[in-house]
Amino acid sequence: MRQIVQEATTAGVAARERTTKRLLKTAKEKGWNQEDICGWVWLTLDPKLLKHIHKLNISNVSTSYNTRAIVDEFKLYLKDVEDYQRMSASVDGIEAAAVVLKKRGINSRVGSMAD
Repeated sequence: MRQIVQEATTAGVAARERTTKRLLKTAKEKGWNQEDICGWVWLTLDPKLLKHIHKLNISNVSTSYNTRAIVDEFKLYLKDVEDYQRMSASVDGIEAAAVVLKKRGINSRVGSMAD
C-alpha cells in the first residue's frame, strides 16, 4: 500500500506542477497578481482502507481517521500534492492521484473546498 500511495503522490505532484506552471504563465501574460484560489483537496476512500493507510503512518500523508471519535468523512490528504495557495492546480494533482489508485483497483472520490 505504501508503494501505491507513493505512486499516486508522484503522479499528483507532477500534475500539480504542470498546472501551476500553466497558471503562472497565464497570470503573467494577463497581468494578474494572483493566478489561483486558496483551498484544500483530498480523496475520499473506503473506511477500512483509510484506517489501514492511517496505521501505516506514511510521511506527508494524513487522514481524517480518528480513533477517539466517529467520523462521517473518510479523507486521505496527500500533503505533497496539495498546495493551499493553488487550489486549481491541487485539484488537477489529486485527480491524477485518483487515476493511479483506480488503475490499482482502488476507488476514490476527489473532494475540495475553497477558502
